[in-house]
Amino acid sequence: MIGSYFALTESLSIRFNLCSIAIKNDALAIQLGLNSLNQVFKPGGATSANKSGDGLSSLLIIEDALIHSTIISRVGERMGFSTTTARSYAEAAMFLQERVFDCITLGLGLGRHAGVEVLHLLSVIESKAPILIISGSEHVVCEEPVNIGKSLGLNICEPVRKPLDLKILHASLAKMKNRSL
Repeated sequence: MIGSYFALTESLSIRFNLCSIAIKNDALAIQLGLNSLNQVFKPGGATSANKSGDGLSSLLIIEDALIHSTIISRVGERMGFSTTTARSYAEAAMFLQERVFDCITLGLGLGRHAGVEVLHLLSVIESKAPILIISGSEHVVCEEPVNIGKSLGLNICEPVRKPLDLKILHASLAKMKNRSL
């Protein structure tokens, strides 16, 4: 996990000083990541120009599966979103540092990182965007990240299950778009 944070800081060309090392039930990696993110991702640090040049609402799609991100992107574009896709935690972090998004979809599986880590990042940057969690997990399993997001003060929408049903996805994106206005 520590290596993941070093990779993130390297990919964003960020330098930080390591002041101390303490290992207690893997708390070091979590604490190190949050400290680094608090220094890097300051609320308001990203540009607030979230609408694209043509006035479209912006949608950040955080999903590692190409088929799902493509479907979400195409449906979103047809609904009037300007879409950006992040296929990893590091890409999502980079995009979130660059700009504020009107809406976010989040796949829970992101390779070495879980979607819950993205929720923590969104909390650190004080995101107000509605977040639609998209998961192939059973409803009971999906409840945990929804509850975590809500406990972090995030604007969590009703989750959508995979495989994606286009009507349900369209309706969920429409509700999310209305919540962002």
